[in-house]
Amino acid sequence: MSANTVSRRLLVGLLARWTPRARALSLSQSVIGTLLVFGFFAVVLFAAGYKDYPDLHTILDTGMFLLTRLLALLLCDMADASTIRCPNTSPSASQSPPC
Repeated sequence: MSANTVSRRLLVGLLARWTPRARALSLSQSVIGTLLVFGFFAVVLFAAGYKDYPDLHTILDTGMFLLTRLLALLLCDMADASTIRCPNTSPSASQSPPC
């Protein structure tokens, strides 16, 4: 059996095991998969022991920067595609621009 087949069976087994609990918490399988991947990398880093990872902080900062930019672009794209206008809650409704 190849390593890919073993890892796939392990992942499917873990997802099958956690899916009933996730449904009780209303978590999707993609959320469970993401948590499993992050958990795997956390275990690998802890198992490697204490080391100074100077590049890890830079990589994580860059990832968070790119993630926020991607989210901003996604939200802007969704707003452009939406036909629903925001309700105007200002006291002078005729003078304020739409959101």
